[in-house]
Amino acid sequence: MNLLTEIVEKHTKTQPNEYPTALREREQTLSAECDLLAKCEGSLLAVEKNSKETIQKRLRSADAELKKLQLRRLLMEQGFPILDPEPFRMRNEKGLPKLALFSVDSDICRFQFSSLGRFYYPSLPRIYDGVWHDIELAMAKSVTDTVRVIKRRSRIASLSLVFVVLAFLVAQQVQFGVASIGANAFGGVILLCFWFVLHSLDAIERGVDFSLVYSVKFSGLIPPEKREKIKTLMKAGGRVSLLAEVDEWGKSIKTDPLILISDEERFYVAGSFDTTTLEDYIAKEFVR
Repeated sequence: MNLLTEIVEKHTKTQPNEYPTALREREQTLSAECDLLAKCEGSLLAVEKNSKETIQKRLRSADAELKKLQLRRLLMEQGFPILDPEPFRMRNEKGLPKLALFSVDSDICRFQFSSLGRFYYPSLPRIYDGVWHDIELAMAKSVTDTVRVIKRRSRIASLSLVFVVLAFLVAQQVQFGVASIGANAFGGVILLCFWFVLHSLDAIERGVDFSLVYSVKFSGLIPPEKREKIKTLMKAGGRVSLLAEVDEWGKSIKTDPLILISDEERFYVAGSFDTTTLEDYIAKEFVR
């Protein structure tokens, strides 16, 4: 069982298929209101400019609410399961997210972690806002833990080098006297370089501004029937994303993704598909 199959089985819940009567009535009211406002707007005179702006503002508001309800009805009628936010907290051994969330508008999933900023992803629905705090803390811990290990090893190496350099300088001083000035300067440069490295690591550990950028690329083709389904969902007003497991950040996605649609409050699993290469797609279509 792969990770995404496990997510669908363990981290989704079904929603009622029956559209609540109250929402249906609200949708009908908004539809009638939009028709009335549009008719009224079209009959106004130029002298009624102020009223026209008020009507347009109200029309935009009612239309936005209506589209949201229509999308909600579509998602309920389709029976798409609701995705729990827990999978977004999954991290690999490096503290990085196990999942990549692709917007269908781009083949790159990129996020940036900064000591002074946040993750940058295609924006998640509001219900998942708290997820990023957990991942940020894990990323920060991962970075500082790595820095501590490097610093520990660097200090040991630095101390060893200090003793070697001092022994070298003393020997040079005893043997050559004043002629050892060049050797002293060389030793000083080496020690200064090590001090700079340790100072930089200290700055990162203390939380001074630093930035880490990770990305992964989506490769392969979406099957035609799934592509049409995605386009249909987009026309309905939903924000469609692809969720895929990441084997290694910085490379291409090789696993088969889930299709997610959001109503700005939660994600719904609208299906999945097997990615294909261009060669496989051509061969399959040619056989037909």
